[in-house]
Amino acid sequence: MIIISRGKLQAIDTVENLTNRLRGAEVVLLTVEGAPDAAAVRGRLEQIPGISRVELKDSQNSRNTFEIESLKGEMVRGEVARAVVNAGWDLYEFKSLGFSLEEVFLQLTAPGQNAPAPIQ
Repeated sequence: MIIISRGKLQAIDTVENLTNRLRGAEVVLLTVEGAPDAAAVRGRLEQIPGISRVELKDSQNSRNTFEIESLKGEMVRGEVARAVVNAGWDLYEFKSLGFSLEEVFLQLTAPGQNAPAPIQ
C-alpha cells in the first residue's frame, strides 16, 4: 500500500504492517473447537507470555471465538497456535484483525498525525 497525502509520501507498506505499527500491538481473532469450555481456553491463552488481553467474542456449541491482543511489540500468533494444538483442541479459525484501508488512510493523513516512517 502506498499512501500519499497533500503531495507527500506518507507510507509504503502492507496493510497488516501499517495496522500493527499504528496500533502498536497485534490483535488476532481465534476460534477453537473441541475445548471443554470457554473458560479453559481463556485461562490457557492468558498464560501465554506477551498477551495483554483475551476477550470471549462468541460461544456456540463447542466453538469459542476470542479476540486476543498482544503487548506492544510482541508477536504471539505462533505461541497461540501451539497452545491450542498442544491442548488437543481444533484450531477452527485464526486471523489477524486490522484496520480497514480507509481507517489506515485516515490515521496516516489526519492533520497533525505523525505517520510511521515509510518502509520501502
